[in-house]
Amino acid sequence: MECKKENPQERMAESEQLAAKEKSIVWPPVVIIENTRLAMDQTTRKYTGLDNDEVRAFLKGVNDVNYSRVMALYDMRGHKGKTLVTFPADDLGYINAQTLSDCLQRIGRGREHWMRVKPQNSYSNVGWNAHGLVTKEGKRILYGYLARPEDMELVDPYRKHVKRWSIESLEEKVHRPAKQRNQDAEATKARRQELEDFAQEATVHLENEKTGVDNLREAINKINQEIQAERDREAAAEAQHRQELALRRKAFDEALQEKKFRYQQFEGEIRARLAEKKASLVSETVKLTQEAQELQNAIEVRKKNHEIRRRKALEEMKHDYELQVMMEARLADLKKKTHERALELQKKHQEQTMKLKECNQKEREDLLQQHLAVRTELESKANVAKEATNRLKAETDSTINKECVVCFFEFGPDNLRAFFAACGHANVCILCAQDLWQRKNKTCPTCKTVQKKKPAEFPVNIYL
Repeated sequence: MECKKENPQERMAESEQLAAKEKSIVWPPVVIIENTRLAMDQTTRKYTGLDNDEVRAFLKGVNDVNYSRVMALYDMRGHKGKTLVTFPADDLGYINAQTLSDCLQRIGRGREHWMRVKPQNSYSNVGWNAHGLVTKEGKRILYGYLARPEDMELVDPYRKHVKRWSIESLEEKVHRPAKQRNQDAEATKARRQELEDFAQEATVHLENEKTGVDNLREAINKINQEIQAERDREAAAEAQHRQELALRRKAFDEALQEKKFRYQQFEGEIRARLAEKKASLVSETVKLTQEAQELQNAIEVRKKNHEIRRRKALEEMKHDYELQVMMEARLADLKKKTHERALELQKKHQEQTMKLKECNQKEREDLLQQHLAVRTELESKANVAKEATNRLKAETDSTINKECVVCFFEFGPDNLRAFFAACGHANVCILCAQDLWQRKNKTCPTCKTVQKKKPAEFPVNIYL
């Protein structure tokens, strides 16, 4: 399956012929390797794929070109079935990328061949021997092609996988540097040929003219030293280029590790602040609840005392009435004689009854005023507690993340948060939460808590 290596100058000639069709290219050059997804892992419920070493072995078998990086692409379902091969950002890197793409095209593994066997559903070729996707032995048949700007817009629209990739001019990035390098090489070659011709002339002159042998020999040695120095400079320039490339790779890896560490540290600080705010809010709520309960108990005690006094007054009235009936029964015979006395007693009884009613009415009004005062005090304390709760909630909301932890889009009126009832998290937008629920992924992306209810969306004026 190994493809024959071509001369870079021949490759440049072909690139110049294609310049009319391809005015813009992806920079740095990228080759997309397709059909690298394997089966689904039943434990994690995500798709697996070929690792980077297996893809490197495949590239070495096709054409052993110099590339910078091999990186597989993943999404929420696992391996996406695509692997990006990034080349150095220079004209030689583009030539190597074009060479690899052409080799794949010649052996029937290019863009056109992939479009013929590409399944309609990107997940339909997993688990069975689709024609053109796997061999009879069950091995994946890999395809590859040079990435165009429209390909990178689909594969890496946010420039996360290939950092700061851009769309550049083919003439400016490839043809012009290659022409300049060819011109420099031709000038060096002409200079070397000139020095060699001069050395030959000097040698003939020494053979013909046996005078000044030492001076001519020194001139020849000097010329040979200049030739050797030119070769050493070329070797040193190439070594320096390789060293700079290695340093850039090392700096990139260190920056990536540092960025991951800072993100994890920032996430830990945010979680600690949220825990402290939540604990203080709970303690304040418990305290206000206890005060409200104490006030409610005091009102109940006052009501109970008032009821006891009212019953006592009714019992006294009942006793007076019984005395009156008894007196009427005992003095039935003396009704005429004691009529005046009875009238006086009746009048006195009525006055006492009126006094009792007035006292009862006054006590009722006093209790009502006390109840209203207590209720006013409770309402004022409840308003203070409500203001404190709203203030704490506003402080807590200010520390909550402003973007979805799945798609990294910021929350807003058009991208609301989703609330997971089982764990109380709201770090995912409603679109990603519905997508997770439809895929039967019933866990919270933040803490992996199993959810029994479908995620609900927060209103805009509550939680953005």
